[in-house]
Amino acid sequence: MLAPLITLLVVVGTFVTLSCNAGTTGFFLKSPPTGERAVGLLIPIAVLIGAALVITLASLLVAFQSGRTVVGLIHTSPLASGALTVTVSFGVVLAAFMAFVVWAEPMTASSKFKALVSILGFAAGLLGPALLALALLIGAWMTPQWLDSNPKWLPGLRLSCWTLAAIAAIGYALGGIALAGPVAKFAKRRSAAALSPEARAAQRKFRNTPVAQLLTEELAKLPSDAPLSEIVVYFVTSRKKLDQGCKDLLVDRALRVPDMDQQLIETMKSRDCIYRWGAAEFVRTAPIQTVNEHQEPWSRAVIAGINATAESMTIRPAWLSETFDKNPEPLKLVTSLLGAAERFKGLQGQAQVDESLRRMAKDSNELTQDKKREKLATELKRAGYPVPPEAPPIPGPE
Repeated sequence: MLAPLITLLVVVGTFVTLSCNAGTTGFFLKSPPTGERAVGLLIPIAVLIGAALVITLASLLVAFQSGRTVVGLIHTSPLASGALTVTVSFGVVLAAFMAFVVWAEPMTASSKFKALVSILGFAAGLLGPALLALALLIGAWMTPQWLDSNPKWLPGLRLSCWTLAAIAAIGYALGGIALAGPVAKFAKRRSAAALSPEARAAQRKFRNTPVAQLLTEELAKLPSDAPLSEIVVYFVTSRKKLDQGCKDLLVDRALRVPDMDQQLIETMKSRDCIYRWGAAEFVRTAPIQTVNEHQEPWSRAVIAGINATAESMTIRPAWLSETFDKNPEPLKLVTSLLGAAERFKGLQGQAQVDESLRRMAKDSNELTQDKKREKLATELKRAGYPVPPEAPPIPGPE
């Protein structure tokens, strides 16, 4: 019979696991060693890995008996019962190992993580292995007939199984998180290695060159008669965050576009929202003196952008979640339009701008009622244009 061998493996593996987790960590209440002393943690980590392999081997042997013991009650198929047994067992020992690894991480020594690490340690590092040992021993020795004659044990066994499944899920989750970092770094290295020398040089230049220089070089590539849309789009598509100097550079270049005022109106009406967003940022960023000088055409441009955005809301209820028409950030587009509209406070076009924003706030009732719509309503209210309550439906004839 395999039961004596299983018992030996389970007892040894569990004793070693609990000894390492409880003794080294002080029941997960001590702070982990740092500096040179942290090297000593390699020994318990290696021992825990060995103990995990021993317990996993025991679960495999239990799986072989799944048709003759209470393990067979997990599923009608012995193969499925055995697979579940091994899967849960490995997850639990992985959770015990990851509990030790999390405790050993220096970042977790801070007070705000200590309570969470202690809870994880007690549940996954101590309770999980002990409960798994009991389950494996029962699986090795007890038959379905024994359970039939002792039905009072059934609720406890069920509770233990669900508890072990939950701890195993924690183990797999922690293992996945720990593995994600190295995998991402490996994929990044592979991706970088696959790049041509020219592409790698371009990457290095992008990382090491000031954003103002990169922007200057990009603008220099544009023809002198480049449309306004191709300039203002840099406000929202730059891969590096633009500082004020870069924004001033864009404003200066945009102001030198021939027939700039009319182009601004046309850009605000553009079907491609990314150009409308860039145009709104242009108005939002330009010096107030410049806004004053162009207040009549620019206020018409902002009104055109607001009306075009409101129209999209009325015909596409999911507009805030869609990226059609080159609209990667619908909510940010509205925020930029609100910022552009703010520039006309106290100027000649304020009344018309305000009216357009109130109409957009009303039209936003056509949008799908979700969290994004709630954020939009918050932004509109903060700007002074609260979304009006929806009118109740008109009752039909009875």
